[in-house]
Amino acid sequence: MMKRILLTMLMTVMISLMAACGSGNAGEQPAAAVQPRKEVTKEVRLVEPLRKKGAVTIRESVTLAPEEKGAVASEVGGTVLKFHVEENQRVKKGQIVATLDATDYILGLEQARAGVAALEAQYAGLGNDYQRLKGLYEKGAASKQQLDGIETQYNALEKQIEANRKAVAMMEKNVAKTQVRAPFDGVITRKKLAVGAKTVTMMPDSADVAFIEKLDRLKVNIQISELYFGEIGPGDPVSFSIPALGRSVEAKIHSKGSTLNDMKKFSIIVYIENKDMSIPSGISAIATIRTRERERIIVPPTAVRTTGERNAELYTIDNGVVAARSVITGFPFEEGLEVSGDIPVQVVNDASLVKAGEAVSAKQ
Repeated sequence: MMKRILLTMLMTVMISLMAACGSGNAGEQPAAAVQPRKEVTKEVRLVEPLRKKGAVTIRESVTLAPEEKGAVASEVGGTVLKFHVEENQRVKKGQIVATLDATDYILGLEQARAGVAALEAQYAGLGNDYQRLKGLYEKGAASKQQLDGIETQYNALEKQIEANRKAVAMMEKNVAKTQVRAPFDGVITRKKLAVGAKTVTMMPDSADVAFIEKLDRLKVNIQISELYFGEIGPGDPVSFSIPALGRSVEAKIHSKGSTLNDMKKFSIIVYIENKDMSIPSGISAIATIRTRERERIIVPPTAVRTTGERNAELYTIDNGVVAARSVITGFPFEEGLEVSGDIPVQVVNDASLVKAGEAVSAKQ
């Protein structure tokens, strides 16, 4: 009986304590459950590269030069006696431009000719003596030693005559060279020496009497960026605008260089016909070359991340992850920038928003 009373009292106390604890937190709200944080995936826009046929226009400032230019130079030294042409006069190859004093050359030539004539007379006389002595030797009236001696003289004189004849021929050429001639068809642009001045062949440029330029065809050497090396070649048209003359002329590329200079440029040579010489050499012009049309791939400039001078990267999405593709940049077009290399089907429109390996979602 006693145990039942004690058990009842214990249960009553426990119930009271539980009630007291519940009443003390009556004004508080139960704690909210912690929700897991949602991961937000970056969304980027994809675009398809444009494929089109197109050409590029190249413009370069150039100077029109003569096809050929040089000096009218004497091949022998001497005093200028006379000019046969005036400045700005057209001349033909081989035409006499100036005459040098040939007095000393002519005198030397006459003496050399006289010397050869004397040797030839001596040679003829020695030949007669040789034949006479040979007859005597055959009859036993002259010795072998006598015959050999005259034969040696005869042969030596023959060689001397031959050498002197060559000297005469050289002197004749020197006399002719006192007539200073144009080395090619052209225009005498300036006289360097005056009448009475002397030319000296042993010193550089001291034999020049005038300057000449070939102006009926002009030559243009255009330096082009390596970017265009595969775009142009011999036979392609070139237009030259000449502001000072208010006119344009058409021509074609004659040749293309096969090497690049230190500035990473190659040269092309263009000739301009100028038969009436209405275009002066040294005048400035603007050369315009339109490249050949070919298939090109163009992307928005914002899609390209530059990594070098012409090296760049495009970005695409592969299974929800950004992947980089290496490309080479080309020419700018109205629609965007030309690229070549590993071009994906779709590219991220703005390369500045992504990095390789990043998880993103795509929108068109």
